[in-house]
Amino acid sequence: MGFSRYFFIQPTFLKSIFLFVLGLVLGTGSAAWGNPTPTATPAAAEIPFTVLCYHRFINHPTEKTTLYKVKVEEFRWQMQYLKDNGITPISIQQLLDYWYQGKALPPKPVLLTFDDGFKSVYDDAFPVLKEFGYPGVLFLISSFVQIGDMPFYTEKNKSHRMAMNDAEIKEMQKYGLTVESHTVSHLNMGLEAEKRTTADFKQLVHREIFYPIGFLKQKFGQTPAVLAYPYGVYNDVELAEVKQLYQMAFTVNAGPNDRSVDPYKLRRYLVLASTTRPEFMKMFGDKVLHIANAGPGDGEVIWSLKPLITIQIRDEVDPTSVALNLESRKLKITYDPKSRLVRYRVEKPLRMGGHQLTLRAKDSQGNTRVFSWYFRIRHRGLEKTQAGPTPVPVSPTPQVTHETK
Repeated sequence: MGFSRYFFIQPTFLKSIFLFVLGLVLGTGSAAWGNPTPTATPAAAEIPFTVLCYHRFINHPTEKTTLYKVKVEEFRWQMQYLKDNGITPISIQQLLDYWYQGKALPPKPVLLTFDDGFKSVYDDAFPVLKEFGYPGVLFLISSFVQIGDMPFYTEKNKSHRMAMNDAEIKEMQKYGLTVESHTVSHLNMGLEAEKRTTADFKQLVHREIFYPIGFLKQKFGQTPAVLAYPYGVYNDVELAEVKQLYQMAFTVNAGPNDRSVDPYKLRRYLVLASTTRPEFMKMFGDKVLHIANAGPGDGEVIWSLKPLITIQIRDEVDPTSVALNLESRKLKITYDPKSRLVRYRVEKPLRMGGHQLTLRAKDSQGNTRVFSWYFRIRHRGLEKTQAGPTPVPVSPTPQVTHETK
């Protein structure tokens, strides 16, 4: 505890030295080197890749399904679809090598990610992955793996662990799945930032982001280089810490990626029980829409319940194809082809918390281009509680947001 606190308060120079030593101590240590400079050629920047995000699976006809429990037969169909359509699952190392060393990716690359560490990933999804020989990423909650249960999940089963055990995770590693970080406690950092003092929040972020590096290395012999934000929530304090310790980070903002996307805000498509086959098929083939001057900005925290939404498109697009969604609701925007500026004034007050915006347009070659980003409306009732944190219960909800799962 004392050593960790020492690390947290030191100047940047000493912190860099510590990260260097940490990389040597932890072996593979690439995550501890901070943010390498990408070296991929400009021609490679437009190569799109897709990232899919799964959570839990169901393989019993009488078990009740929920939004985040995907039926195994549907998962197998999805994996077969990848194979039949030349879509190639890649490892996280392939993605890092592409991003930072310019190494080529296979055709139609996709990264398969599995969040939290639920046992159904091992019991139900892993046999399918072995059947197809696909690699993937396990974004593990450190405390969940250690204890086997998490208090914020309402479903309880006292007869067995809810999380995979160490032996199961190690078996999956042998078949090409990589262990990466989903923080210590899976906290909603947007809410935590509002409930805590600035100093307290920074200490919390440091613990949640830093601790899994040593914990996962010790347990599974692999230093995490990548992080997935719990609930897809991120802010400037968290981003600064993540950039010091990891090489990439993933959101749950939907859409394709290429090297024009911030490597600490990479997009992922949530695959849910409600995801239809046509919807799954549409997750592949789109390109990144290049934008500028977004307001509210990506990850920005605002006060207004009726914000003015603006964003500028940098690509040549068909003006009639420009469409902006707030969550699943299509907005009646104005678009100026000359300035390429999209505008929308929110009329009905939005709820406080996280919101996702998705902008789509067709370019001059007929490609659909997509860009999605996240902003947050501050909970007005929490500004008086800055003296210390207050527990906020989080429970599953049928609506997909940046708040719950």
